[in-house]
Amino acid sequence: MPDTALLRRRGVELGWVAFAIANLLAMLRWERWETIPFHFIWVSLTLVYGFRVWRSSATALTLGFVIVSTGTLILIDISRGTQEWGELTEA
Repeated sequence: MPDTALLRRRGVELGWVAFAIANLLAMLRWERWETIPFHFIWVSLTLVYGFRVWRSSATALTLGFVIVSTGTLILIDISRGTQEWGELTEA
């Protein structure tokens, strides 16, 4: 019989992955509003990690994916002129 706590943790993690992918797609779709889904991804990652501490390798892999994917999308929009550099500094 499977461990229900493990299944619940996996369900939360898979739910976060689906949420993050949906927000990455929103970043692609609404270029001028991409900082909103960007922040949704980062805040939700913080919340998920706060409730479930991952192994260091899983943490590094997840952080690397989020940094590269969100950063790439923002840099693409900056190069297209749909986003300004100042949007990144949040000054």
